[in-house]
Amino acid sequence: MPVGVDVVAVQRIRDDVRRWGKTFLDRVLTPAEAQWCAAADDPETSVAACIAGKESVIKVVGGRPRGFAWRDVELFPDAGALLGPENQMLVVGRWLCDWRGTRVRVAAVSRGPHVVALAQAV
Repeated sequence: MPVGVDVVAVQRIRDDVRRWGKTFLDRVLTPAEAQWCAAADDPETSVAACIAGKESVIKVVGGRPRGFAWRDVELFPDAGALLGPENQMLVVGRWLCDWRGTRVRVAAVSRGPHVVALAQAV
């Protein structure tokens, strides 16, 4: 089964949000993702997790197709996942994604200045 991994620096996302604001968020997040990121304790870390998660999904399905847009990949919170501290890391999200006929499970954790996401086709 294909696996994808990505790492995103949270400070880079904070800088992008500060510089571009809603324009940036509208470009990389679906409306549903934007809503649950905004409701998080640390919205920028959640945005970083979404971006890392989407990048890891792209790696699972073999790369970005021509005309790709960030909003083409939507992460859905995994209802069975508990979010919170886990092994001294913050579990930012566990999601399910269906894209291009591939069902993908994604998990993202944050420790220090980075978010790491792992995606696996299921």
